[in-house]
Amino acid sequence: MTPNRTDRILPPGVHYLQGAQACAEGAITAGCRVYAGYPITPATEIMEHAAHRLPQVGGRFIQMEDEIGSASALLGASWAGAKAMTATSSPGFSLMQEVISFAIMTETPLVIVDVQRPGPGQGYITTGQEDVMQARWGHHGEGSIIALAPASVQDMFDFTIEAFNLAERWRTPVLLMAEETVAHMRERLVVPAPADLRIVNRTRPQELGIAPGSYLPYGHAEVPPMAVWGDGYAVNHVSLVHHADGNVTRYTPTVHHENVARIHRKIEGHVDEIARLEARWLEGCRHLLICYGAVARTESSGCCTRSGGRAGGPRATGHPAGLHPPQDPLAFSGTPAARHGARGGDDLRPRDEPGHDEAPHHGGAAGPLPAPRPDPEPGQPALARAHSGTDLRGARMKPHPMLKYLKPEGPAGPRLPLIMCPGCGAGQVLNYALRAVDALIREDGLRKEEFVFISGVGCSSRLTSHYLNFDSGWTLHGRALAVATGALLANPALKIVVLTGDGDAAAIGGNHFIHACRRNLDLTILCINNGLYGMTGGQVAPTTPIGRTTPTTPYGNLEEEFDLCRLAQTAGAAYVARWTTAHPHRTIQSIIKGIRKKGTAFVEILSQCPVHLKTPPAEMFRNLKNNTVPLKKAGRPEAEGRVPVGEFCDIEKPDWNTRYQETIERLQRDETPHE
Repeated sequence: MTPNRTDRILPPGVHYLQGAQACAEGAITAGCRVYAGYPITPATEIMEHAAHRLPQVGGRFIQMEDEIGSASALLGASWAGAKAMTATSSPGFSLMQEVISFAIMTETPLVIVDVQRPGPGQGYITTGQEDVMQARWGHHGEGSIIALAPASVQDMFDFTIEAFNLAERWRTPVLLMAEETVAHMRERLVVPAPADLRIVNRTRPQELGIAPGSYLPYGHAEVPPMAVWGDGYAVNHVSLVHHADGNVTRYTPTVHHENVARIHRKIEGHVDEIARLEARWLEGCRHLLICYGAVARTESSGCCTRSGGRAGGPRATGHPAGLHPPQDPLAFSGTPAARHGARGGDDLRPRDEPGHDEAPHHGGAAGPLPAPRPDPEPGQPALARAHSGTDLRGARMKPHPMLKYLKPEGPAGPRLPLIMCPGCGAGQVLNYALRAVDALIREDGLRKEEFVFISGVGCSSRLTSHYLNFDSGWTLHGRALAVATGALLANPALKIVVLTGDGDAAAIGGNHFIHACRRNLDLTILCINNGLYGMTGGQVAPTTPIGRTTPTTPYGNLEEEFDLCRLAQTAGAAYVARWTTAHPHRTIQSIIKGIRKKGTAFVEILSQCPVHLKTPPAEMFRNLKNNTVPLKKAGRPEAEGRVPVGEFCDIEKPDWNTRYQETIERLQRDETPHE
C-alpha cells in the first residue's frame, strides 16, 4: 500500500464538521486505510467523506455491490494487515450479522458503524436506537461484542478512534452505534495534538520473537498476536471448530468449549479495562436515569454514563457506551475409510509427463480401489504412513512432489488421503493449482509467502484451510471474492487464488463474481464446476444442464444453465479459460497464465461427481474428454451438444488497483490541503 501521508490527517485545533465527517476523520486518524461501503441513508455521508479523503492519505476506498460484500471485504483487508471500516444503517446492519459472527470467531479486528434508523424491516430514514438488541444478540453467541454509542460530533471522532483501539487491542470487531441525529448534525470538533492521541495497533508475532514455524494464530495468549498475510506465517483463518494452530478438527465438545470460552473470557474477563463509566448526581438520588447515545444530550438530572472522561477518548454523557456483555500424479483424491469403507485413489506416484492431454490414471476415478493398507510400522510418523507404501502393481511409491505445499499433519490426523468422496475431481484441481504455483516459484522467482488461497463454502472450500500450508482463509458461503477484494485493497502485491465451486461462485456469490470481474481485480479464480451442489446432496445448481434430475428437480431441471466463462468475459475479466479435470496440462498452463495476468483471471474446470450423478468414475472421466470440443471448433455441426473448452479471452487492461494508485499519486502531487 502507498505510504501514509500523515500530513494530510485532520490537523489539531477547532473544526466545524458534520458527525459523519467527524467519524471518517476519526477513522483516518486512528490509522484506517481501507473502507468498503455501500450507500444507505443515513450513513452514506460517512462513506462519501471516506471516498474523498482516503486516497489523499494513501488509503483505499471501494464501493461494494451490497452490504454483505462491504463487511466481507473488511475481513480480507484486516487479514492482509490494514485497519478497515464500513458504515451502514439498520437494514444493512442486519445483513452484516453473519460477517460479525465470523469476525468474532476468527478474532478479526474491524470497525462497523451503524447509523441506526427505526424498524422493522427497511424502517424509516429517521433517527432511532432499534439496533441495540441486534448489536447484542445478532450473532451466534460465540463471543461478547464491544459497542460504543456517540452522542455528539466530538464523540463521533473520539469514539471512532477508540473503536479501532479496542478492536486492535482485543482482536475483535467493534460496533459504533450512532444515530441519524448525531451523524447529520454539525458541531464544534476539537482535534487534540498528536502527542495527546492514543493509537493502538495489533500485536504481531514477530514483535514477540515468535518464528513462523512456532506461530499459533489462536494461541500463545488470551489475546493471540496476529500475523499478516504475506509475512511468511502461513496463517489459516477459519471460523469452524479449530485448534490453536488454526487447523480444522473433528468436532469435540472440549475443543469447541476451549475456542468459545477463551473468546468470551478475553472480553468478559476485562470489563473494567474495556467499559467506560461516568456517574453524576447520585448522592441521595431515588431514581436513576440511564441515557444512551443521542438521548444523552437531553440529560438534565441524575444519569449514569460510561465514558472515558477526556476530550481524546470516549466521553459521551448519558449512555452506557462500551461493553455489551453477554492417486495419480495429477490428482489428490481419496477418503477416510471410516467414512466410505474404502480408500479412494491415492496413487501419488510421479510419472513422466505426457506430451498431450490424456486422462490420468486415478485410483478412485478410473479403476478399482486399492486394497486397504496394512497397519503402519511402529514409530513411523503419521504423514509418512499416509504417503508411503506401494501402488496397485506393488511398486514402491516415491513421495509426491507437491507434498511440500501441504500441511504435514494436524490434530485431526494425516492430511491425506483427502476427505473428498472417491472419484471426486476436486483433489485433481488442487494438484493442478499447486503445480502451477510451483512452476511460478521456479520460473518467475515468486515466493511461497506471496500466495494466498481463499475459499467460500462447499466441497471446494475444504481444499484450502484443511490442506494447504499457505496463508489462507476459509470464509463464508459465496463471500470469498469479497474477502479477496478487501485483501487486495490492503496489499495489492499478494497473489490471491480463490478456490470456489459453481454454487459458491454463481449462486449465493453470483453478485460478487460479476463485480470482481467488472473491477478487474488482480486475482485468479479457479471454479470447480460439477454442475450440482455436491456437499449438500446433489441438488440443482446454476450450472446444472436443463432437464437433469436432482433431489430438488425430481421432474427435470427447467432452468437454463449459466455459461460461467461467457459471464466472466462479458463482465470484464482479463483472462477467461475453461478446461476439465481430464485436461491436466492445459489446466495447469491456464492457471499459470491467469496468475501472471494483471487483472481478473477466471479458469473454469469441469469436474466429475460420480457419487451424486450415480455414474462410474471411469465413465465420467471419459465423458469429460468426449463431450468437450476445442473452442475454435465450436459451432460446427460435429460440435453440437459438446461443451467448448479453451481460452475465451486474453486481453490487457489496467486492473482496479493500478487505476486507484494513479489517483493516489495524482492527489499526493497536489499539495493543496484537503478537508
